[in-house]
Amino acid sequence: MRRATLAIGILWAWVASAMPLQAQTGWPSKDVRIVAPFPAGAPADQIVRMIAGPLQAAWGQTVVVDNVPGAAGSVGVARVAKSPADGYTLVMSGDAAIVVNISLYKSLPYDPVKDLVPIIQIGRTPNILVVNNDVPARTLEEFAAWAKEKPGTVRFNSSGYGTSQHMGIEQFKKVAGSEVVHVPSKDQTAPEVLGGHVHASFMNITIGLPLVQAGKLRALGLSGPERAAIAGDIPTIAEQGYPGFNAVAWFGLLAPAGTPDAVVRKVHADAAKVLSTAEIREKLTQRGFQLVESNPETFSALIKSEIPRIADLLKASGIKLDQ
Repeated sequence: MRRATLAIGILWAWVASAMPLQAQTGWPSKDVRIVAPFPAGAPADQIVRMIAGPLQAAWGQTVVVDNVPGAAGSVGVARVAKSPADGYTLVMSGDAAIVVNISLYKSLPYDPVKDLVPIIQIGRTPNILVVNNDVPARTLEEFAAWAKEKPGTVRFNSSGYGTSQHMGIEQFKKVAGSEVVHVPSKDQTAPEVLGGHVHASFMNITIGLPLVQAGKLRALGLSGPERAAIAGDIPTIAEQGYPGFNAVAWFGLLAPAGTPDAVVRKVHADAAKVLSTAEIREKLTQRGFQLVESNPETFSALIKSEIPRIADLLKASGIKLDQ
């Protein structure tokens, strides 16, 4: 009898392992909503819309993209963090809402570590350090020296506090020893640099590169750890004498904490499969995204290491928003 029971148990375990994960979990059995916590057309929104169709085909259920912008992504992330932990509401977040805002704002309506479970980091986007053509510096070294000679007068803009562009400015101040001024933009960053209202900007590569190629702005370096495929002739800031310089926008898929591990693993596996296709990789690369290999563990480790690094950077800058 015991042998028979053991044999039956082994058989059922084998059957379960051979069954598709969807059959094991029952997920998904209805529409899946992916929140893009930025306006339509923003990088996170672009990624979601690229992968939504293939995921919908894989899951046999409608994938709804829901734009919920506000507070550098925090409004949309908070909505997902408070959603049922059943895998039917996910978020494609940027780095600001996960590793920056927790130190930038006095309080957040969610804890990015306790209230969310990482699924997969999709990729990252470097920024280009660009300067107005009237700036006398031709190289990064010359620009750092020029800025150091003019403390409190060299102006950088960004798309807002907590963005990777803002973090690039804070890192530049630290490594170059230059007291530059941060000017958050209310609208687009490019016109302010082109018009000479600010001297420089860590500009999104998809916006800055065409302006550099047209001769309207001068590129001094990339903010990421490696060169970009679409701008291979532009060196990184790190390789120009500032090792470790890293200020990129990254994006990843997360779920509410408590989401069943089997569901998390299925979403990860299916998303990774979509991202491995030549068509999706080409689309992302041409938009300046650098794909990374990621799983829930590596994504979680990234988040846990970035939070204290960014906290130290913001503490040194003295920035703390009142919200």
